[in-house]
Amino acid sequence: MIVKKDLAEIDAAIRRETRLLAMTAGGLILGVAAVIFRALAPRPRPGRAAAPSRRSSTTRTGCGYANDIILLMRPDGTIIEANERAVTEYGYALAHLLAP
Repeated sequence: MIVKKDLAEIDAAIRRETRLLAMTAGGLILGVAAVIFRALAPRPRPGRAAAPSRRSSTTRTGCGYANDIILLMRPDGTIIEANERAVTEYGYALAHLLAP
């Protein structure tokens, strides 16, 4: 018995298997990335409330010693952070500029 297969039939099977393999590999890569991201994400310690840091966010972002006045304000206009330039230009201590 002689069996004849068309080249298109062979290509279709290879393409189907390749597509399935690519989707499986992509799913595995995304799954591993999600697990790594979740493992590296910072978590608060149990039993402790996350206290806000008194270290200025302007210092953490590198704006603490910028040559411009930088104020972080609430919608009601109270100042919650100020950089060193604001303190020197306005002439008030940082504690007086910040909202209680």
